[in-house]
Amino acid sequence: MAVKWEEWYKIRRDELTENIGKISAFSVRGSNSEWDTYILQQLRSFLDAIDMAWRDIGELFKRNNELIKRLEKRDNDITDVLVRVQDWMKKYQPILDAMDEEYDVLGKVKKK
Repeated sequence: MAVKWEEWYKIRRDELTENIGKISAFSVRGSNSEWDTYILQQLRSFLDAIDMAWRDIGELFKRNNELIKRLEKRDNDITDVLVRVQDWMKKYQPILDAMDEEYDVLGKVKKK
């Protein structure tokens, strides 16, 4: 995405400044060349600012994707732990239930 943007940006920027430069240089009109140069500089600066913003957006997309991958990994890790706990419960819950019943029975026996 970044390479395509960079190519597109450079082509459009150069075409725009070149075409405006040609219009400024070859049109018959009463204008000041300093003003034309100023406009070209401002347009180029504006396009450069857009390019910087787009690059920052590209970096944000990369960081967002990295965060999504990290969250997915943590989600998978949590799922693995929960599966292990469920397996443990399936294996040991009957034993714990039996011990609980025995404890209840022993608790009802009165000491003499």
